[in-house]
Amino acid sequence: MRYTDYKFHVPEEKIVRLIVNTDAKNEADDQFAIVQALLSPKFENAGMIAAHYGTRHEDSMERSFKELEVIFDKMHFPKENMIFHGAPHAIPDKTTPVVSEGAELIVREAMKDDEVEIAVQINGKTRGVVALPADVDKETALAAGKEAVVVDVASASLDDLKAAKGFAMGCPAMGAEVLEEGEMEPFVCDVEGFAAGKTIALFGSYGWGDGQWMRDWVDRMTAAGATVVNGEGVICQEAPDDAALDACKDLGKQIAAL
Repeated sequence: MRYTDYKFHVPEEKIVRLIVNTDAKNEADDQFAIVQALLSPKFENAGMIAAHYGTRHEDSMERSFKELEVIFDKMHFPKENMIFHGAPHAIPDKTTPVVSEGAELIVREAMKDDEVEIAVQINGKTRGVVALPADVDKETALAAGKEAVVVDVASASLDDLKAAKGFAMGCPAMGAEVLEEGEMEPFVCDVEGFAAGKTIALFGSYGWGDGQWMRDWVDRMTAAGATVVNGEGVICQEAPDDAALDACKDLGKQIAAL
């Protein structure tokens, strides 16, 4: 679905297929991102996936789904084949996937024989947001002869990080340009306790603002005694472009070289 009721035309070669994963009922900023995606003439919206948002509500994914329905109704947009249920909870461990309509949508769209680029914009749980650049880091590390493990922050082992010379962390800007507060902020607080002497790569995305959340994060890690790769985090607005992906690959090479 693409909204084209404008007096200008976006060239076909500029069109991007888009899937949005959103914990829409968690914070009010997601509604703005959803509407922007739906009204952008550059995006061929392939679907919206409702995401859970931690353990505060057992039915948080369903709440996000209903919020998506409200937004579509208010915009008078068709909901059929546009809103999908995501995973109702986090993965139980690093190797056990949680199958959902949303996951199947992503795989289905990625496997399509379509020349139009597919992007996934994830406004929600940290693992989803950083999946693409994190996997790029993983591929780069493997190419360098090292094994990389990509895990959700809820499944990450602090003991493993304490034993490592370096590691990467990713988180999008949330709310008024802060780290995600349910899981990521407490995790980063724990990392500050043993960050001294570590080499840490930081990356993430934002929807609005100027990247202040990343500058604050870099300052925190530096103050804790860590060396932040390149002295700054890698950031991008919305989905990562080629420059951001290349920057993430560089992070992977530097961490793999430790």
